[in-house]
Amino acid sequence: MLLTGEIQVTYGVYRKMTLITNGIRSNILRALPLLFIVIGIGQTLFVEDPDPPFLQMGFFFLVIPAFFELMALLGWAVRRRSFSRPIRYEFTDKGMTQLTAAHRLDLPWTDVTRVDRWPSTWIVNIGRGKCLRVPRKALAPADRRTLNDFFLADPATFG
Repeated sequence: MLLTGEIQVTYGVYRKMTLITNGIRSNILRALPLLFIVIGIGQTLFVEDPDPPFLQMGFFFLVIPAFFELMALLGWAVRRRSFSRPIRYEFTDKGMTQLTAAHRLDLPWTDVTRVDRWPSTWIVNIGRGKCLRVPRKALAPADRRTLNDFFLADPATFG
């Protein structure tokens, strides 16, 4: 098996990889503040003595999604020069290689502890909190299926 692909990492791609790696589902982040706003408005309209701390807490939950968005934006600002050229990925039976403008990373499959499969990204966990994010868009659709099947064929290694 030899699969190759490359992707120009834009802010949108970087944002998805970052928020997913942090375990944040963007739909949940969008729904949580809206839920508190709706509850706060309902409480204000239908309860005679609304509880102001609840409204304050609801506005506080508007800050949580903004924090993760800000962290993604700051990370992009720091790394955007390294993403000036496309990132190239190569997958073989023995391991994977990531080629960026700054460095080359060869990673044998024996060093991989788990692969998390998300809709837009594979998160290749190397251990001790280290991971490598691989956007699915880097590969052609047929190669995506082949790589995903490769990961699914060995659940003991790839989770």
